[in-house]
Amino acid sequence: MAIDKNRHGIMPSPADWKNGTPLNMKEAKRMTTGRFAGKAEHKYDYSAIQFEIPAFGWASSEKQVGLWMVNPSIEYLSGGATKVELAGHLDVSEGAAPTLLNYWRGSHYGGSVCEIAAGEEWTKVIGPFLIYCNSGSDGEGLWKNGPQQATNEKKSWPYDWVQGVDFPSASKRGTIRGRIVIHDDTPLGFTNLLVGVTHPDYKASERGGPGLVDWQQDAKYYEFWTKGDSEGRFEIPQVHPGKYTLHAIADGVLGELTITDVAVNPSQVTDLHSLQWKPVRHGKQLWEIGVANRSAEEFFRGNDYWHWGLYLEYPKDFPKDVHYTIGKSDYRKDWNFTQCPRPDRPVGTPWTIEFNLQESSEGHAILRVGLASSSARKIDVAVNGNPAGTIANLTDTATIRRDGIRGYWREREVAFPANLLVKGTNTMTLTIPSGNAMSGVQYDYLRLEIDQQK
Repeated sequence: MAIDKNRHGIMPSPADWKNGTPLNMKEAKRMTTGRFAGKAEHKYDYSAIQFEIPAFGWASSEKQVGLWMVNPSIEYLSGGATKVELAGHLDVSEGAAPTLLNYWRGSHYGGSVCEIAAGEEWTKVIGPFLIYCNSGSDGEGLWKNGPQQATNEKKSWPYDWVQGVDFPSASKRGTIRGRIVIHDDTPLGFTNLLVGVTHPDYKASERGGPGLVDWQQDAKYYEFWTKGDSEGRFEIPQVHPGKYTLHAIADGVLGELTITDVAVNPSQVTDLHSLQWKPVRHGKQLWEIGVANRSAEEFFRGNDYWHWGLYLEYPKDFPKDVHYTIGKSDYRKDWNFTQCPRPDRPVGTPWTIEFNLQESSEGHAILRVGLASSSARKIDVAVNGNPAGTIANLTDTATIRRDGIRGYWREREVAFPANLLVKGTNTMTLTIPSGNAMSGVQYDYLRLEIDQQK
C-alpha cells in the first residue's frame, strides 16, 4: 500500500506492472492484470510536497509490515516548503521492486542546484533521517503509526547523539519569531502562511550558463521553514547560527515578502516583532483569474489531477479552447488546469480572455502572470488582435508530463501601452507554440493592472 498526500490505497503488484502495456512513456503503463486491469499506473503517481509528508512509505497487508521514510526536519532537503518530489514508485528496472526515495537534492518538478567550485570548502549534513519499520494486522493502523513516529522524531530534533560533523546541538541553535502584517487589497488574515529563512540568492553556472539560484532551487545550503497562523504570527525553532534572508508566502497574495540580513545567534531568540508586507502593485487592478497559491489546483480538473494523461483530454473538455469572460465565467470550470498544445492547432493553441472597460485608458497596462509550471518555450500575448508582448525564456519543469500540478513557480510580467485597450469589449489572447500535448503551461494566477501615469 502506497500512502502520501496524493494517494492512499492499494498499488499494483510488481507482476502487474511488468505485464502492463506501455503508454506514451516508459514510466506509464496500462495494467492488464490484477485488480487494476484497464487502469493506468504512472511512476509519478507517488509524488508530494516534502514539507507536508514527514512520513511516507509502503505497507503490506499480506506480510503485515510497513516501511517508512521519516524526515524529522526538512532543513537538509532542497527547495523549501513548496518542493514537490518523487517519494516512491514501482521501479522501472527489472523486477519492478517497490522503491522508496528520499531526495535531499530534488531533481524533479524544476530540480535543484548544488554547485561546488573547485577547491571550495563546503559541508552539509543530510539527515539524520529514520527508516522506520512497523508491523501489525491493520494496514490503516500501520499508516497512522508512521506520522506518529514522525512527530516523536521532530520533538527529539536536533538529535543530541550526533557528533563529529557540522550539526549544531540544540543549545547552539537559535529561534526566529515575529508577526507579519499585510497591507493589500485582500481579506484580513492569512491562509496557508509559510515563513522560512534561507541562504541569500546566489549565482551558479549549472544548466548551460550563469543563473540566479533562489530558495526554490537551492540544495547547497540549509533552509528552515514553518507554518504561520491566520494572524501572521510565526516561530522558526532550531535554526543554525548565521545570517539569512527571510521569505513569506501565503495563499491569495501574489509574490512574497523578503527581508535580508536576519541574524540568528546560538541559544537566542531573534524577535523580529512586526514585519510590514506590502505586496507589489503597479496600479489599479482591472481583473484577476484564479487564486495566487503557487498551484493550478483551483482550476478545472485541478482538484482531481493526479491521473495519467489528462492533457490528452483537453480537446474534449474545451473543443473551442478556453474563452473566459471576466465577470461571467467561473475559473473552477471554465479555465483548464493546463494550457497544452493540441494537434489541430498547428500555429499554436490560443486561450482568450474577454473583458469590458467603462472607459479608455492611458499610460501602461501590466499583465502579471504567476506560473505554477511550464514546459512551453513561450507565451505570446495579444490585445484586441494586436501583439502586446511575449513571456519568453521559460524553462521546462517537466510537471505536466509527470501528472503534476505545481513545479518551480515564477512570476512574469508583460507591459503594453494602455491605448491598446478600448472602451467596451476587449480581448486578450494567450497563445503557446505547437508541440506535443505535454509541452504546455500551468497558470497559478493572472492579474491585469493599469498604471495611468504617463
